[in-house]
Amino acid sequence: MQIGVRTDKGVMREKNEDSYYVSDNRRFFIIADGVGGCNAGDVASKTAVESAADFLKNNPLENSTDDKKVYSCLSACIKKVNRIILDIARSDIEYKGMGTTIIILYTFPDKVFLAHMGDSRAYLLRNRVITQITEDHTIPAELFRSGKISFNEAENHPQRNVITKALGMIDEIEADMYKIVLEDKDIMILCTDGLYEEVDEKELVDLFSDEENIQLSCDIIVKLVNSRQSKDNITILALKNGGDDIQ
Repeated sequence: MQIGVRTDKGVMREKNEDSYYVSDNRRFFIIADGVGGCNAGDVASKTAVESAADFLKNNPLENSTDDKKVYSCLSACIKKVNRIILDIARSDIEYKGMGTTIIILYTFPDKVFLAHMGDSRAYLLRNRVITQITEDHTIPAELFRSGKISFNEAENHPQRNVITKALGMIDEIEADMYKIVLEDKDIMILCTDGLYEEVDEKELVDLFSDEENIQLSCDIIVKLVNSRQSKDNITILALKNGGDDIQ
């Protein structure tokens, strides 16, 4: 499996409120984006990835083929992290209202599982066709799914960055869960909204399909986003199924 990852504060922000984690055994991967407008977004995202990583290291799934066991573990992980973030936010006025998106990707030889909350995204790129796996938890995305507005209206909605579901918002939560059966050369892409707001899906297809080195693809994409004067932080994490790492 090839892995590429890059995070950047961007050209307009003073600090990076995105965080990511790659496990030493390369079994699980996490990205998080501190919710804009909330206090201590960087603390929230960092806490989320570190707490989730600790939970998964202490509760390894090994080579379990039981889907329910995987979903149960990821759900318990998300709920534990949510509780940690809420406890921190309620214990210090400086952190009141902090929150974060999260995506956890857990790998097995022939499949991956995802747990997701917020508007960070996971894509599957297969044979030059890209599919958004996760659904955005935002006001316009919810309106679009309910048929109240069109896709174009959702894309240009003034509240397109208002999150409806994230860690640290409420006590009782449920993450969205996904399972993807992998094929050879499939590429999974995890990214925060600072990236996909500036780079469209066709560009992602071209940049990953035309370049064998996944890390170089991530580097090029972040450089492209910065050249467009993005107002947000940028994080991308990509995994290519099959083959060895290219250093």
